[in-house]
Amino acid sequence: MKQCPVYDLGLMEYGRALVSQEKLHTARKNGGIPDVLLLVEHPPVITLGRHAVPGNIVTSLEILSKEGITVFHTGRGGDVTFHGPGQLVVYPILNLNENGLTVKSYVWRLEEVMVRTLAALGIKGERIPDWRGVFVAGKKIGALGLRISGGVSMHGLALNVNTDLKYFNYIVPCGLKGVKSTSIAELKGQDIDMRALKEIIRAKFGDIFHFSCQPGEAKDLDF
Repeated sequence: MKQCPVYDLGLMEYGRALVSQEKLHTARKNGGIPDVLLLVEHPPVITLGRHAVPGNIVTSLEILSKEGITVFHTGRGGDVTFHGPGQLVVYPILNLNENGLTVKSYVWRLEEVMVRTLAALGIKGERIPDWRGVFVAGKKIGALGLRISGGVSMHGLALNVNTDLKYFNYIVPCGLKGVKSTSIAELKGQDIDMRALKEIIRAKFGDIFHFSCQPGEAKDLDF
Protein backbone atom coordinates (compact mmCIF):
# COMPACT_ATOMS: atom_id res chain seq x y z
CA MET A 1 0.00 0.00 0.00
CA LYS A 2 1.28 3.46 -0.89
CA GLN A 3 2.74 5.48 1.98
CA CYS A 4 1.36 8.92 2.83
CA PRO A 5 2.96 10.22 6.05
CA VAL A 6 0.81 12.43 8.28
CA TYR A 7 2.32 15.42 10.06
CA ASP A 8 0.56 17.10 12.98
CA LEU A 9 1.61 20.75 13.03
CA GLY A 10 -0.44 21.66 16.11
CA LEU A 11 -1.50 25.32 16.30
CA MET A 12 0.25 27.28 13.55
CA GLU A 13 -0.26 30.79 12.17
CA TYR A 14 -1.93 30.65 8.78
CA GLY A 15 0.79 32.45 6.83
CA ARG A 16 3.50 30.17 8.17
CA ALA A 17 1.46 27.09 7.32
CA LEU A 18 0.89 28.43 3.80
CA VAL A 19 4.63 28.89 3.24
CA SER A 20 5.18 25.33 4.46
CA GLN A 21 2.52 24.04 2.07
CA GLU A 22 4.07 25.88 -0.85
CA LYS A 23 7.51 24.39 -0.15
CA LEU A 24 6.06 20.89 0.10
CA HIS A 25 3.95 21.47 -3.01
CA THR A 26 7.04 22.40 -5.03
CA ALA A 27 8.94 19.42 -3.65
CA ARG A 28 6.06 17.09 -4.54
CA LYS A 29 5.87 18.42 -8.10
CA ASN A 30 9.61 17.83 -8.44
CA GLY A 31 9.33 14.30 -7.10
CA GLY A 32 11.40 15.10 -4.03
CA ILE A 33 8.83 13.87 -1.52
CA PRO A 34 5.87 11.44 -1.50
CA ASP A 35 2.28 12.49 -0.97
CA VAL A 36 1.91 13.94 2.54
CA LEU A 37 -0.94 14.97 4.80
CA LEU A 38 -0.78 17.96 7.16
CA LEU A 39 -3.07 18.37 10.18
CA VAL A 40 -3.22 21.82 11.75
CA GLU A 41 -5.26 24.31 13.72
CA HIS A 42 -4.92 28.04 13.08
CA PRO A 43 -5.28 31.12 15.29
CA PRO A 44 -8.40 33.07 14.26
CA VAL A 45 -8.14 34.06 10.61
CA ILE A 46 -10.52 34.88 7.78
CA THR A 47 -9.23 33.75 4.40
CA LEU A 48 -10.36 34.89 0.98
CA GLY A 49 -10.10 32.59 -2.02
CA ARG A 50 -9.56 33.63 -5.61
CA HIS A 51 -13.29 34.12 -6.18
CA ALA A 52 -14.06 35.76 -2.85
CA VAL A 53 -16.59 38.57 -2.70
CA PRO A 54 -15.23 41.22 -0.27
CA GLY A 55 -18.78 41.97 0.87
CA ASN A 56 -18.95 38.46 2.33
CA ILE A 57 -16.96 39.82 5.26
CA VAL A 58 -19.88 41.46 7.05
CA THR A 59 -17.96 42.93 10.00
CA SER A 60 -15.62 45.93 10.03
CA LEU A 61 -11.88 45.38 10.02
CA GLU A 62 -11.75 47.37 13.26
CA ILE A 63 -13.95 44.84 15.04
CA LEU A 64 -12.03 41.94 13.52
CA SER A 65 -8.79 43.48 14.78
CA LYS A 66 -10.21 43.87 18.29
CA GLU A 67 -11.23 40.20 18.18
CA GLY A 68 -7.70 39.22 17.18
CA ILE A 69 -8.78 37.99 13.74
CA THR A 70 -6.44 38.50 10.81
CA VAL A 71 -7.55 38.61 7.16
CA PHE A 72 -5.53 36.71 4.60
CA HIS A 73 -5.82 36.65 0.80
CA THR A 74 -4.86 33.22 -0.48
CA GLY A 75 -4.54 31.41 -3.80
CA ARG A 76 -7.06 28.67 -3.14
CA GLY A 77 -10.38 28.43 -4.89
CA GLY A 78 -13.65 29.37 -3.27
CA ASP A 79 -14.94 32.36 -1.36
CA VAL A 80 -14.58 33.52 2.27
CA THR A 81 -14.01 31.15 5.16
CA PHE A 82 -12.92 31.17 8.79
CA HIS A 83 -10.24 29.11 10.51
CA GLY A 84 -9.64 29.08 14.25
CA PRO A 85 -8.76 26.96 17.26
CA GLY A 86 -10.95 23.90 17.61
CA GLN A 87 -11.29 23.53 13.85
CA LEU A 88 -9.26 20.72 12.28
CA VAL A 89 -7.72 21.76 8.97
CA VAL A 90 -6.35 19.04 6.70
CA TYR A 91 -3.93 19.89 3.88
CA PRO A 92 -3.12 17.00 1.52
CA ILE A 93 -0.09 17.62 -0.69
CA LEU A 94 -1.06 14.98 -3.20
CA ASN A 95 -0.26 14.15 -6.82
CA LEU A 96 -3.63 13.62 -8.47
CA ASN A 97 -2.21 12.16 -11.68
CA GLU A 98 -0.16 9.50 -9.93
CA ASN A 99 -3.21 8.50 -7.91
CA GLY A 100 -5.57 8.33 -10.89
CA LEU A 101 -7.72 11.18 -9.60
CA THR A 102 -9.64 13.85 -11.45
CA VAL A 103 -10.47 17.12 -9.70
CA LYS A 104 -14.08 15.95 -9.37
CA SER A 105 -13.18 12.59 -7.84
CA TYR A 106 -10.65 14.24 -5.54
CA VAL A 107 -13.25 16.68 -4.21
CA TRP A 108 -15.73 13.82 -3.70
CA ARG A 109 -13.16 11.86 -1.68
CA LEU A 110 -12.28 14.81 0.52
CA GLU A 111 -15.95 15.30 1.29
CA GLU A 112 -16.23 11.57 1.95
CA VAL A 113 -13.41 11.79 4.51
CA MET A 114 -15.55 14.24 6.46
CA VAL A 115 -18.76 12.25 5.98
CA ARG A 116 -17.17 9.04 7.30
CA THR A 117 -15.43 10.85 10.15
CA LEU A 118 -18.77 12.25 11.27
CA ALA A 119 -20.41 8.83 10.87
CA ALA A 120 -17.82 7.36 13.26
CA LEU A 121 -19.19 9.78 15.86
CA GLY A 122 -22.82 8.98 15.13
CA ILE A 123 -23.45 12.11 13.03
CA LYS A 124 -25.03 12.00 9.58
CA GLY A 125 -23.13 14.32 7.28
CA GLU A 126 -24.41 14.96 3.79
CA ARG A 127 -23.65 16.72 0.55
CA ILE A 128 -25.95 19.35 -0.95
CA PRO A 129 -26.08 19.47 -4.77
CA ASP A 130 -24.12 22.35 -6.33
CA TRP A 131 -22.50 23.27 -3.00
CA ARG A 132 -19.08 22.15 -1.89
CA GLY A 133 -18.50 20.87 1.63
CA VAL A 134 -20.44 18.78 4.14
CA PHE A 135 -23.64 19.68 5.99
CA VAL A 136 -25.65 18.34 8.92
CA ALA A 137 -29.39 19.08 8.83
CA GLY A 138 -28.71 22.00 6.48
CA LYS A 139 -25.94 23.54 8.59
CA LYS A 140 -22.39 23.61 7.27
CA ILE A 141 -19.84 21.65 9.29
CA GLY A 142 -17.04 21.10 6.77
CA ALA A 143 -15.57 23.30 4.05
CA LEU A 144 -13.30 22.75 1.05
CA GLY A 145 -10.88 25.07 -0.68
CA LEU A 146 -8.28 23.78 -3.14
CA ARG A 147 -5.47 24.79 -5.40
CA ILE A 148 -4.14 22.32 -7.95
CA SER A 149 -1.02 23.16 -9.92
CA GLY A 150 1.12 20.79 -11.94
CA GLY A 151 -1.28 18.02 -10.99
CA VAL A 152 -0.47 18.44 -7.27
CA SER A 153 -2.97 19.67 -4.69
CA MET A 154 -2.58 22.02 -1.76
CA HIS A 155 -5.01 23.62 0.70
CA GLY A 156 -7.80 21.17 1.55
CA LEU A 157 -10.61 20.75 4.05
CA ALA A 158 -11.68 22.28 7.37
CA LEU A 159 -13.92 20.44 9.83
CA ASN A 160 -15.57 22.27 12.72
CA VAL A 161 -14.84 20.24 15.84
CA ASN A 162 -14.77 22.49 18.92
CA THR A 163 -14.87 25.71 16.91
CA ASP A 164 -16.35 28.85 18.50
CA LEU A 165 -19.22 29.37 16.08
CA LYS A 166 -19.63 33.07 16.85
CA TYR A 167 -16.85 33.80 14.37
CA PHE A 168 -18.99 32.63 11.46
CA ASN A 169 -21.33 35.55 12.16
CA TYR A 170 -18.58 37.84 10.85
CA ILE A 171 -18.70 36.36 7.35
CA VAL A 172 -20.99 34.75 4.80
CA PRO A 173 -19.25 31.35 4.93
CA CYS A 174 -18.26 30.23 1.43
CA GLY A 175 -20.68 32.83 0.08
CA LEU A 176 -23.72 30.75 1.13
CA LYS A 177 -26.17 33.36 2.37
CA GLY A 178 -28.55 32.22 5.07
CA VAL A 179 -26.65 29.00 5.76
CA LYS A 180 -25.67 28.54 9.40
CA SER A 181 -22.57 26.75 10.63
CA THR A 182 -22.35 24.00 13.21
CA SER A 183 -19.67 21.91 14.89
CA ILE A 184 -19.26 18.40 16.21
CA ALA A 185 -19.18 19.77 19.77
CA GLU A 186 -22.47 21.59 19.26
CA LEU A 187 -24.12 18.48 17.84
CA LYS A 188 -22.79 16.18 20.59
CA GLY A 189 -23.34 18.65 23.41
CA GLN A 190 -19.76 18.41 24.63
CA ASP A 191 -16.18 19.18 23.64
CA ILE A 192 -14.49 16.58 21.49
CA ASP A 193 -11.06 15.07 22.12
CA MET A 194 -9.10 16.55 19.21
CA ARG A 195 -6.35 13.95 19.43
CA ALA A 196 -8.90 11.14 19.03
CA LEU A 197 -10.61 13.01 16.20
CA LYS A 198 -7.29 13.32 14.36
CA GLU A 199 -6.83 9.56 14.60
CA ILE A 200 -10.26 9.01 13.09
CA ILE A 201 -9.69 11.38 10.19
CA ARG A 202 -6.24 9.92 9.53
CA ALA A 203 -7.74 6.43 9.32
CA LYS A 204 -10.62 7.54 7.09
CA PHE A 205 -8.27 9.39 4.74
CA GLY A 206 -6.18 6.23 4.41
CA ASP A 207 -9.25 4.08 3.76
CA ILE A 208 -10.70 6.38 1.11
CA PHE A 209 -7.46 7.15 -0.74
CA HIS A 210 -5.99 3.66 -0.26
CA PHE A 211 -2.94 4.97 1.55
CA SER A 212 -1.00 3.83 4.57
CA CYS A 213 -1.19 7.02 6.65
CA GLN A 214 1.39 6.63 9.39
CA PRO A 215 2.30 9.52 11.70
CA GLY A 216 5.47 11.40 10.81
CA GLU A 217 7.55 13.76 12.93
CA ALA A 218 6.84 17.38 12.06
CA LYS A 219 10.43 18.24 12.98
CA ASP A 220 11.56 16.15 9.99
CA LEU A 221 9.84 18.49 7.55
CA ASP A 222 12.16 21.09 6.06
CA PHE A 223 10.29 24.32 6.81
